Amino acid sequence: MTTITREQQKQILIDTANHVISRDNTSPYSENLREPARIALASLEAEPVGEFYEYKPGDWYQRSIGDKAPKVGAVICHSASSGIAG
Repeated sequence: MTTITREQQKQILIDTANHVISRDNTSPYSENLREPARIALASLEAEPVGEFYEYKPGDWYQRSIGDKAPKVGAVICHSASSGIAG
């Protein structure tokens, strides 16, 4: 049994998405496959930019190093990629 690391999985997904995006229109579904591939690729390449915590409903603040706020309810936000709009 072969073990694939998380980094290898990510690279396989990136390579596959790039292949789908760059291939010719070989079927009526080609363009329908390209858009989800672009979105997936942008998602895989996004970097975390901050972690936010919901103090009470609708009241969020950004966590800092050393915050004592519980991790429950924390949300990690990622940068938007300009690669989404094809």
